[in-house]
Amino acid sequence: MKKSGLADSPFFQNPVHTERTEQDVFIGVTPERKSERTPERPNAIPNVRTEFRSVNLPLKRLTKRYSFEFYEDQIVQLKQLRVRAELEGRSLNLSQIVRHALDSFLEQQK
Repeated sequence: MKKSGLADSPFFQNPVHTERTEQDVFIGVTPERKSERTPERPNAIPNVRTEFRSVNLPLKRLTKRYSFEFYEDQIVQLKQLRVRAELEGRSLNLSQIVRHALDSFLEQQK
């Protein structure tokens, strides 16, 4: 079988694999990828997420976009609150204001 002109190029050579030493592990050297593939797949699922959640941090509340109708004067007042907050150097958006107000309302209803 005839080789193409690029077959001898260093870019198309198989890499030389070496074993990792303790020093490599200590300084964070990652091993090179193996060139041969195997049909086996690892069954282990990484525990990164569960280990992180075991720190007892509160889960972030997920947001969901939902359409509501507001009075125009309410929107004007919300936008004025946002502008005042920005002038004071705070970052605030209309959704944050409405979520906070709804949390307060729901707490009062208990």
